[in-house]
Amino acid sequence: MNRKTCTVLSEINFEGIAIAVGIEYLSLNNDLEIDTVLDQAMALNNQGKAILVDVNIDYSKKNILTKGVIKVNLGRCPFREKVRFLSRSVKRHITG
Repeated sequence: MNRKTCTVLSEINFEGIAIAVGIEYLSLNNDLEIDTVLDQAMALNNQGKAILVDVNIDYSKKNILTKGVIKVNLGRCPFREKVRFLSRSVKRHITG
């Protein structure tokens, strides 16, 4: 939601971790790969292999959940709070 987390982790090499512990590694980079990567993971699992799936999530894009949360919470606020909330949001988007 355009805010930084309290802790920023450095880059983690999940493939290196998988290799180090002797398990299979799969990377899921976007929504288009979900079916393929899950099929590969299930096939490896059926062979009795352990798998680490690295799921990359783009938090900069709003999804159904975040849109719904905003809509519900705005609906709960009194008018004055809605105006304050929306003006702060607009200001944040304009000033970057």
